[in-house]
Amino acid sequence: MFRSSFSFSRSSSCFRSCSSFAFACVSSAEAFCAFPASADGGFQLADGALTLGDLAAAATSARGAAIAGAKDPTVSQARVSALRAGGARDILVEAWPAATALREPLLLHFWEGLNRRYSASRSLSEARTLAVREVGEPARLPGAWSGYFVSGRP
Repeated sequence: MFRSSFSFSRSSSCFRSCSSFAFACVSSAEAFCAFPASADGGFQLADGALTLGDLAAAATSARGAAIAGAKDPTVSQARVSALRAGGARDILVEAWPAATALREPLLLHFWEGLNRRYSASRSLSEARTLAVREVGEPARLPGAWSGYFVSGRP
């Protein structure tokens, strides 16, 4: 589905239409964790940093965003704040880095729920149920999925 050959830069058309950046690029299963943190906690891209200030000034119009778990929880917190300041209504947050086997189906079903106009909370709940069913026994353990939460409207 998503491959690690994915590359992203500040000059790409995805960034220039910034309302889709945090939602199409950061949320894809591979790209979800592909970008290291910039000095301020933003995203270090191929040709420069996408700062938290850039995210906050983006005037985002998409319904949702997703943020990967970072080693430092303050990075995730800062990214959530920047995306919310930029207009993101609901953000799926991964509190700690999760296994890819669960992340991919969880994200897929989360976005499907949002596309069906479900609330972010309902989308996450249904996504978790479907992803656990698809992945099997290891994903049933609360530690596998409990690190996901929604920041925004309930």
